[in-house]
Amino acid sequence: MPQPNQTFRTLMVAGALCVACSLMVSVARVGLLKMQEDNKKLDQQKNILDAAGLSTGEFGRPASELSNEQIEELYAWVTEELV
Repeated sequence: MPQPNQTFRTLMVAGALCVACSLMVSVARVGLLKMQEDNKKLDQQKNILDAAGLSTGEFGRPASELSNEQIEELYAWVTEELV
């Protein structure tokens, strides 16, 4: 049977580990938020360009094979309108 002092130390180590891990996950989430939003926007633009056929007509390739600069250049031709 473990000593009461040893149990307390084990719980403290487990608690400290939980706090450290949750801190790392939180920092990663906040640090990557901008990149996630940019990727979400880029994916939406790729889907629109593929649906409109602009990427295939202009570059002869699907939007998933284009660079970010090419996608932004093509997406500048797209105007958003409420139908």
